[in-house]
Amino acid sequence: DAPHTGQGRSGAMEDWARRGDGNGVVANLARRVTAAKQTGGAARKLTIKPFKERPKLPADFEEDSWRMLSNAVDAIHQKRPVSESFETLYRRVEDVCLHKLGAGLYARLRASCESHVRERVATLRGRDGAEDPVAFLNRVDDVWGDHCDATLTIRSVFLYLDRTHVAHQAGGEGVSGANTSAVGTSSRPEGALVADRSSSSSFSVESVRSLWDMGLALFRASLADDTARRGTDGAAPHGDDVLGKATRGLLALVERERGGEAVDRGKVKRLTRAYRALGVYSDRFEKQFLDATRAFYRAEGTSFARNGDVGEYLA
Repeated sequence: DAPHTGQGRSGAMEDWARRGDGNGVVANLARRVTAAKQTGGAARKLTIKPFKERPKLPADFEEDSWRMLSNAVDAIHQKRPVSESFETLYRRVEDVCLHKLGAGLYARLRASCESHVRERVATLRGRDGAEDPVAFLNRVDDVWGDHCDATLTIRSVFLYLDRTHVAHQAGGEGVSGANTSAVGTSSRPEGALVADRSSSSSFSVESVRSLWDMGLALFRASLADDTARRGTDGAAPHGDDVLGKATRGLLALVERERGGEAVDRGKVKRLTRAYRALGVYSDRFEKQFLDATRAFYRAEGTSFARNGDVGEYLA
């Protein structure tokens, strides 16, 4: 037998390998040791070959993805429970975008949201024109608040689309969108309503915008359609369209407060911010508000000059 050293064991294995002696395990091990010694112990190289056929998406991947996401969009707008988890929905949006299907997804989402927005705005036209303007404000406030909540929820689901496809198409403008910093502290995102959209061109429904701006564009387009349908002059102070009645309601609340009544200032604040966010503040509220304010103080001054003494008036 060989001495019990590393060299002796190696020599014995080489001898076994040459003679082919030993059982199957020993003979196989001897051959491996001998082969490694002859090649200098170099490691074998692994070669990774590509697939013979490139993996393909299922034929119904896009349709199946939209079916899932469309059900979620409908549920969000209708304030119903969403069947899928938000993580599942987010991952599906990410998969669609990674397979370069973001353009089609954005177009479908816009069409779906447009349908829901038009349906909601239409509910504001279904009452008698003699409805109290202040009571009408409550319905406008509800519709606008629901729209903001739905848009922000949808944006959180489609966030990957908003930050990739939309941002790329809009040249980076879609990344920021609106200021939604107050979303976490209020179900009615007042902080998201301060963007002043003075130019109507920024509200093109067909252009690719951030999902928040898309929601604003759709809401404004629905209001514009209502104005056109009723043949109302957009600058008329007593228009019978949705914005005209809402403006009369806001002015009525302002007049009541000036008369000493307690009013819901939060509602006034939300709706005037909505006017600004939609880009209609100057045309559909500010001028009418200034005219009403001028008339109020003119009447107050005249009344006080007639009934009060000069010293009290000057004080």
